[in-house]
Amino acid sequence: ENFKTNSDTEVLLNLYAKYGQDMLQYIEGMFAFAIWDNQKQEVFIARDSAGKKPFYYTEQNGKFFFSSEVKALLALEGTNASLDEKALYHFLTFNVLPAPLTMFKNIAKLDAGHCIVINSNGVAQPRKYWGVNYTDLSSKSEAELCDLVYNELERSVQDRLVSDVPVGAFLS
Repeated sequence: ENFKTNSDTEVLLNLYAKYGQDMLQYIEGMFAFAIWDNQKQEVFIARDSAGKKPFYYTEQNGKFFFSSEVKALLALEGTNASLDEKALYHFLTFNVLPAPLTMFKNIAKLDAGHCIVINSNGVAQPRKYWGVNYTDLSSKSEAELCDLVYNELERSVQDRLVSDVPVGAFLS
């Protein structure tokens, strides 16, 4: 492809133009995005497989609003900020809020590894596009398993060093 910028956003748009929603099989890393498809008259939304980038949304009066922060949605005129008691129960019991729950009744969180399509028919149910694939490694020796882990860790770190901005690391 001939790119005009060094932005990863341009890569996403080109992937979408080439593969449509199947683009998700070619992306790794942290992301949450919404792409307007003018030809199909729909919005395609996706969140990364680990859920590192947040994606919150609400529907009000036939309109769909989204943000990376709940407080932006709470600032919308007419947003009902009432407490979701089911979410509070999960938080107090398990110290976590599983998607699509948030502390607010009418605001949802898109789950990690999921996507949504919005068109003239409304908002489709979130669809899971990613899951963990398990491989039986019981026939491998301890040395082979150590090599596998080391090689995957090295590949993973190398992948994360590719960036259009400076990269930093925090170790503890």
